[in-house]
Amino acid sequence: MTGEVYVVAASGLNLRELPDGGAEILVVLPRGQFVTRLDNRNWGNGWFRVQADLHMLSFQGYVSSAHIQPLNTPPAPGRGDLRVTEADIIKLAKNPKREFLPGLVAGFQRELPRYEINTGLRVSHFMAQCAHECDNFRTMQEYASGDAYEGRASLGNTQPGDGRRYKGRGIIQLTGRNNYRRYGQLLGLDLENNPELAAIPENAVKIACEYWKQTTVGGVTMNMLADRDDINTITRRINGGYNGLADRQVKLGIAKGIWGGAARV
Repeated sequence: MTGEVYVVAASGLNLRELPDGGAEILVVLPRGQFVTRLDNRNWGNGWFRVQADLHMLSFQGYVSSAHIQPLNTPPAPGRGDLRVTEADIIKLAKNPKREFLPGLVAGFQRELPRYEINTGLRVSHFMAQCAHECDNFRTMQEYASGDAYEGRASLGNTQPGDGRRYKGRGIIQLTGRNNYRRYGQLLGLDLENNPELAAIPENAVKIACEYWKQTTVGGVTMNMLADRDDINTITRRINGGYNGLADRQVKLGIAKGIWGGAARV
């Protein structure tokens, strides 16, 4: 329908001048980019005429509808169980680092029930946020050096070298000496003296689940927000804002197709 907003669900989608795979490329749209459909016509072989606002410019052209999805995709029924398999992670994240997969699967299978992440909505929201935060499970360590955290007393980084020593690690990027100490104590891991332990996939899952539990505001838990399907508030609690919201929404849609979006299983 005209005016309907879609989200690009593929990386590097070509917006073309004409509805043809050989037509001139006007701009390459990143995954998570919003596009607005301009008319109701299907231009043959699933092409839609759309507008995309990118780099402070507006572009009008054609994209393949196979690589976009409505912004408000209805909840999918899911597979019917809440197992997390290597195939599920690959489907959600497209190209995760394969060496991480066995540890991630073992961790998710063990920890999710312990933290009552035990419905289709809860698993879907948790996994979508995890996939976004660690660059589609491609890293268990922040890409930056950590020098930006040096001397940050608010993080507990009071000793020389603490910035690099306690840089972001794990799925939800545990950062700062204080947090390494706190989560180490909660989980029985000596993260303060051995910060690299946070980057081991099974430990990273434990930390992410504990973070999910601890990030409770006014008695409202993350699981409660997932029950409400409230991705905006979940994102704000994790990110402090809405950075990457479009990508998180796309991932949530994929996750609901795997684990479901409503029923307790």
